[in-house]
Parts: sequence; structure tokens; C-alpha cells
Amino acid sequence: MSEMGNHNSNQVAGAHFARAALHTQEHGTRDKHARVLNCGIVGAFICLIASFAGFWVLDHLNLPLSSALQLDRDRSNLEGKEYARFPELGLAALSDSEFQDGVESFINDRMPRRDDILLLNASWQRGLISCSAAVHDFSVYSTFYGSAYVYDADNDAIYALLDDADEYACAQYDASADAFTSYAASRPETNFYFYRVDRLSSSSNNPTNNLMNNVVNTGFLTDHFFNRLQGIEVIDGLQSSQDESINVFFRTDHHWNGLGAYDAYIDMFSAMQPEAEPLRDVQYVTFNDPDFYGSCARAGLCMTNAADIIEDYTFDMTGFRVWINGEEVGAQALQHTQLYADHGWDDDRFRNRYAEYWHTDYAIIQIENPASTSDESLLIVRDSFSAPVERYFADYYRNVYVVDPRYFDASLDDCLEDYGPDDVLFLMGSTTFASDNAVQFLS
Repeated sequence: MSEMGNHNSNQVAGAHFARAALHTQEHGTRDKHARVLNCGIVGAFICLIASFAGFWVLDHLNLPLSSALQLDRDRSNLEGKEYARFPELGLAALSDSEFQDGVESFINDRMPRRDDILLLNASWQRGLISCSAAVHDFSVYSTFYGSAYVYDADNDAIYALLDDADEYACAQYDASADAFTSYAASRPETNFYFYRVDRLSSSSNNPTNNLMNNVVNTGFLTDHFFNRLQGIEVIDGLQSSQDESINVFFRTDHHWNGLGAYDAYIDMFSAMQPEAEPLRDVQYVTFNDPDFYGSCARAGLCMTNAADIIEDYTFDMTGFRVWINGEEVGAQALQHTQLYADHGWDDDRFRNRYAEYWHTDYAIIQIENPASTSDESLLIVRDSFSAPVERYFADYYRNVYVVDPRYFDASLDDCLEDYGPDDVLFLMGSTTFASDNAVQFLS
């Protein structure tokens, strides 16, 4: 029995030894494969970095390849963002995921022809969506799966989806209206006006209005904001139909076009100065170039069949003095007509043409016209909708002050004390006048 037991023990020991040897061999093989894989990953990473270095060299040698692949850009106007830079290499960065995340962001942003790839991806998705929409006879459908924008095939236009009218939205607009009312009550000696911009992202003329329930639309804003205002004269800017809105607003951008803006100025000025004559001595100009693909087209990754164009009513601003953020500039900073006449626009087709032709957002603009019709002054509390119309008011008002509560550090009280305006005009879209910035500006 003992010999049998010893024999069995030797067999078991041999089996364990063989299993251990096999395990060691398998582990060594896996370890070898892992090393090969890691070396491959490192090699691929080095090649990738080298390729970017190569493109950098080509770019600095003035060879066209880098530009053709759009690798020489630091910003995407299509996405509205700055491209990620290659992260700094250091022990601290390598010890966690910071460096890896930075490299991934850099590689994603530096994908050759990134804008075109994004548009192509959205385009084939939109093609599938349009087929489904055609089955149900819908001419309005998402610009891509999960998009917050829709394409209106009948009008070749793009719109933002209406926001949900949930409890938060109700409370937000109610509180904003109460803040404006409270402020007006504290300044009974000041003339306050509020122009109602019929922004299509919150209008019943939005083609998605009949496709959605419980949304922030014209009726919602009437109930939760404009009907609650007291001590402020509301100037009605509503369009009667979707067809009228198409004529007033750009098809690819959320702003009104130059013609719609001028008509709105006439309505605003006539309400504030019913005894005076608005500016009529204007000249119509239009620029079919460059292509204008606005904010809705860019965010919706959807290029319409026909681009928008710039239309404007210009007038003689000789003698005007203009200050932007305290620095005096020429009056041409308010309308870049000569820049466009000289074909001086940015070549990037996704450039914000609205801001390029008129102007971008600033904390404060002051316009002085020594030859104005009156010696009165106007304060405009604005967002980007005011850009095309601010200059028109300076035909009558000696001084026009334009402040943007999203960027202006001081309060409305400070503005009234410093500038002493005769009239105050609130000219903002729905996403701005209900914002925390606007409410804080009143406090």
C-alpha cells in the first residue's frame, strides 16, 4: 500500500509540475503577445504623432496639403469651438487619464476634413429620416438622429425645436416677468419699452408647433411673460403666419434678416416717438456672396439647397462717433458694407456672416450723432437681435447706449445713473430675457 501511495503521490506531483510548466509557458506566451501588442500601440501612436508633425512641417513649408486636409485650423466655425491642443507631457499627466483624454480630444479634432465628415454623416442620416417622413407625408424632419433642429423641405429652411413648457420653464418666465415689472415700478420716471421679437425657436409659426405638445411658443410667452409685465410698454413684433416669418427671418439662422430688422425698427421707433419721423433715407444693398449658412444650419449640420444672402438698408453715417467697450472705432464697425463690397469676408463658408457683416456681441456700444434730430438719449438692453438696428436709432437720438447683460459687468441702475437715458428699450429674444444674466442685470 505504501508503494502504491508513493506511486500515486509521484503521479500527482508530476501532474502538478506539468500543469505548472504548461501555465508558465502559456503565461509567457500571453506576456509575449501583450508586449508585442503594447509595442504595436506605441508604434502606432508614434506614427500618428509623427504624421501631425509632418503636416505641421508641410504647412510651414507653404505646401497646400495641410490646408486641403483642413489640419491647419485651430477653430471650427461649423461646431463653434476651439480645437483641442496636444496636451503637455509630464509625470503627473501620465499617472492618470488626463493625458490620454487630451490626446483623444486632439486626435478627434484633428481628423482630416472633419467638417466634411460631420456633414456627410448627418446627411446620410437625414436621407434615411426623409424616407420615413415621406411615408407619413411629413415635409419637416430632423436634420440627423437626435438633432435639436429640423429641416423644412417645403421652404428649404432649418429651425430649432421648440423647448418643453415644463414646470421649470413656467417658473423661469414667470420670475423673469416679475423681475422686469418690479424694476419698472422702482423707476416710474423712466420710459420703458419691450419689443417682442417673434423668434422662431419660441414661436407658434415654427413648423414643429403642430407636431409637439406643451411647448414654449407664442401663447406660452404671452401667458407667462408679456401679459405679466406692468409699467413697460410692449411693442408687438409678432408675425401673422409662417409665410410672413420666412420673409422676416433668415432660412438658416435664428436672427431676422436686414429687411425684417429695418421693419422692426420702424415699429419700435414709431411706438417710442409717435410724433417724430423714423429714418427713411436709406439705400438697399444686397450681397449674394459669400454663402451664408447660419446658426441653425451649423448646429443642425444641414446645408440648405440655397444659402442665405445678406440684405440691408444702409444710410449716411458721416459724423457719427462710435465707442465699443470704451474704445473709439469708426462707424463702419456697425455695418461692414465696404468690407463686403471689397470681397473682404472670411473664406470659411461656416463663418458667422450675421456677426461678420453687422457686428458681434459686445458688453457696451455708444453711438453719438452730433447732427441728430433731437438731443434725447436711448438705452438699448440687447442681445444679438439688436445688431442690425442700433445705428438707425442714432438718426433721432443724440446718444444711443447699447448694453448686453450677458457681458456687461454693471447693473441697469448703473446705466441709468451714468447715462441718464430718456428712453429704455429692451430688445432681446426669449432665450435671453428669461436668463439669469438678464434678471441679475435688473438687480
